[in-house]
This record gives sequence, structure tokens and C-alpha cells, in this order.
Amino acid sequence: MFVVFVVKKLPSDPVHRTLINDIIKEKEEIGMAVTLLREISKDEKERARFRSRRMAETDRISDLLTSEEIGEKRSDAKWQGIVADKDAEIAYKDAVIARLKAELEKR
Repeated sequence: MFVVFVVKKLPSDPVHRTLINDIIKEKEEIGMAVTLLREISKDEKERARFRSRRMAETDRISDLLTSEEIGEKRSDAKWQGIVADKDAEIAYKDAVIARLKAELEKR
């Protein structure tokens, strides 16, 4: 939003315009944002299309991250179940071994 303010409000002020131009020259990202903003500011329909594309991309990324998170939770739950089953199996076998050792010691 700051870039919008800078591009739309301050260019008419010659004192600030020089400073803005210097900043734009120093920071390539700001220059790219200013260029893009100037392009999409030309037409209200173009701004709406840009917002729509940007929102669609943001939604797509959000959906992807949500899907990954759900998949990770499912995987974690699955492996926790497998580990719990193996732990129970090991505990049972340890109990059998202990019982057999006790029987051997009695002989």
C-alpha cells in the first residue's frame, strides 16, 4: 500500500519525486512494483483482472499448503498407530521371554 501512495500521491511533489526516483533506482524490487502498479493502474478492468489472478494464485497456494498439512497429519497419525502396535508387540514378546526365563530358572 505504501507503493500505491508513493506512486499516486507524491509524484506531483518535485522535492519528493527526486527522492522517490533515487529509492527506485537503488531498490530493484520497488522499481518493479512501481512499473507493475503503473501498468495495472491504467485501466480499472485490468486492475480487477490482476486482483482476480492474484487472489486465484493466493487461493491455490493456500489450498496446496492446507492439503500438505492434512496429508502430514494423516501420515503422522498412521505412523503413530504403527509404532504403538509394534511397541505392544515388543512388550508382549518381552513378557513371553521373561516368563520363559523364569521357567528355565525353576528347572
